[in-house]
Amino acid sequence: MLNSKRLFSLFVLLACVGLNSQAELAELQDAEMAFHVARMSHPEMTAETNTPLYTSNNLARNNQTSAALSGAPALGPLSNTSQPSSSGITMDIDLQLHIDEIRWVDVDGAGINGTQGGITLKGISVGHLDDMNNPQPAPIRGITIDVDGNQGLRMGINQIGDTQGNGIDVNIDSIQF
Repeated sequence: MLNSKRLFSLFVLLACVGLNSQAELAELQDAEMAFHVARMSHPEMTAETNTPLYTSNNLARNNQTSAALSGAPALGPLSNTSQPSSSGITMDIDLQLHIDEIRWVDVDGAGINGTQGGITLKGISVGHLDDMNNPQPAPIRGITIDVDGNQGLRMGINQIGDTQGNGIDVNIDSIQF
């Protein structure tokens, strides 16, 4: 009985916190975003101002100006501690998916005689589907995601499918209008 009271109290507390919480996203331009994103120590950064040399404007001044225009408090730069370089992440995925039905209805009357139009996709399957009675996951190996301060976001895939020539199969049983 005590556990259920605690659980109920916790649920009520979380519901109240969720209802009273709010957040606002501030729009930043690319140059302002680069100033606030964690970065490695690069030779193109000046030690005095901690701003990149490749920008023509002082990013801190731009940030203060945009914050003053939006009425939001200015964001400060991240600490100047040097961070070790990262090698990104590598993932291996076994993909198998089945969706019974996806239905989209156009409610503005674009169908025949002004009625609603729609499209329905039934029996969507993704994976290794040589035997539809026994579908298997399709392997995707060596998905790499890395962020470089000079080159930006880099993504790559080493192998899609297995070594016997089987890729990723997509099957849709029916499309209805």
